[in-house]
Amino acid sequence: MRRAIRLIGWLVGGLVLAGGILGLAGGRDPRPAVLVEGKALPARGEVRYGQVYVDALILGRALDLRTVYFPDRPLRGVWLQDPRRGIFVHLHTGERDCHVGSETVRTGFPTLYLRRGTNTPMAPVRLVAEVFGAEVREWRWAGLVREVVVTPRPRS
Repeated sequence: MRRAIRLIGWLVGGLVLAGGILGLAGGRDPRPAVLVEGKALPARGEVRYGQVYVDALILGRALDLRTVYFPDRPLRGVWLQDPRRGIFVHLHTGERDCHVGSETVRTGFPTLYLRRGTNTPMAPVRLVAEVFGAEVREWRWAGLVREVVVTPRPRS
């Protein structure tokens, strides 16, 4: 009898713990969703270095930018261009600076990193979007970034 009661106690405790863990995460993917013009990108964001990063190639396509990825050194990085406005940015892997037009811009975080295992180039959403004139809003709850909404500037 005591064994049965103890077993039931362990089972109930395990269910409460599992429910608490699932409830804490909300049963959702903890990585932030990134939306451009109201449409979610097929890749979730990652929070690193205090910034939300997403696949640079997917972000470039969503913002209707010409995007080129240079996987090999010495040029390793991503080049994004808006040909209609003549604006371009070159993000360097692992560096805390990038080139916007002919100017070098220093940041307090890496402008590009490669995701381990897949070598996917990951770029900071806010930096890229704002260089091309988009408005960026981050929605937070429970102290975490849950959604990043990018609204591009209307084309002229």
